[in-house]
Amino acid sequence: MASFSRLPEDVHRHFKPALRDNWAFARTLTIEDFARANIDRTRLFLGMQGFLENFDVLACPTVGCMPRNSDIEWIGDIEGEAFGDYLGWMKFAFLATTTGLPAASVPVAVSPDGLPIGIQLVGPPRGEATVLAVARAVEMAVGGPIGPIDPVVTG
Repeated sequence: MASFSRLPEDVHRHFKPALRDNWAFARTLTIEDFARANIDRTRLFLGMQGFLENFDVLACPTVGCMPRNSDIEWIGDIEGEAFGDYLGWMKFAFLATTTGLPAASVPVAVSPDGLPIGIQLVGPPRGEATVLAVARAVEMAVGGPIGPIDPVVTG
């Protein structure tokens, strides 16, 4: 946030609306809000650290919907559940991002439209080598690697 705040105001007008909205919201937060968020993030990290003592990685969906063309910035709803912003459809990805744990997204199939369907692998702290080894094993198990692919762009 500190580096973002040093940007000249007229630079902000070039950002997409979602980023401008995030910045406007962030400017309303107090130091107490940041402290509470950091406590929550630490609790989440410790919970994941404990979970990953018993497993090599956590495998979960990368996102909760079928892939879409890249011209769609974010998904407004999934099976009737509406999202007010782009963060809602990224619920699975937030775990690795928030905790700072190593993660990889691996394509495991291709949709009827030729777009990749992936899983996310989240590893323990400093477990980058484990995540990469499991990602490679998954790629080989599905006959991969499936990719890289050229983006599918409409219009």
